[in-house]
Amino acid sequence: MNSTENIETSVTDNTFKPDKHEVEKLSLEIQELYNGLVSANDKPNVISEEDFVSGFLPYFAGETSIKDNKDFISVWIGIAGAPSNEVAVVDKNYNELYRIPPLMNTSGIEPRTDGAYASLMEEYQNRGAQIPALGDSFLKEEVSHISTEIEASLKRNIEDEKRWVDIFKRYGKKLPQNIKDNTEIILEDEDILDYD
Repeated sequence: MNSTENIETSVTDNTFKPDKHEVEKLSLEIQELYNGLVSANDKPNVISEEDFVSGFLPYFAGETSIKDNKDFISVWIGIAGAPSNEVAVVDKNYNELYRIPPLMNTSGIEPRTDGAYASLMEEYQNRGAQIPALGDSFLKEEVSHISTEIEASLKRNIEDEKRWVDIFKRYGKKLPQNIKDNTEIILEDEDILDYD
């Protein structure tokens, strides 16, 4: 019987008193399941260049409306394996030409491993109640970590957009209105998330 079954049994017979070990074990199982669902594969699924250009690029470039094929997204996710996975485009000899960015970048929505933001604020208040400077120091360090995570996510989004620009240019496609031909990642030289 795994920890999930133990908890289910104890809930149904009104003896639910999770101990710390069961909660930690269940938390690890949930984190493992989550990681399996959203983590990108090291070896992405592949699609031939011919199939991508003829079957999918017109949708991504906005030349064909998704309304014309309501199954487009589910078919693409079927190829990718998950909305958070890239797809490698290969030539006739199965040499990788480039990778299509994931439909959904999960880097900005991954749960923090050290607890929820509410507990972060609770810890700040607990430390600050005794020694205010200790609470301030703790909060500044945690906000710095969060800022770094958000900044990394923004950089990945910009890098993915640049890959789309390269793909559209490769095939002579007009850039969709929501994609700009940026040549630099704007976050390299300045910290736009400066909180001091």
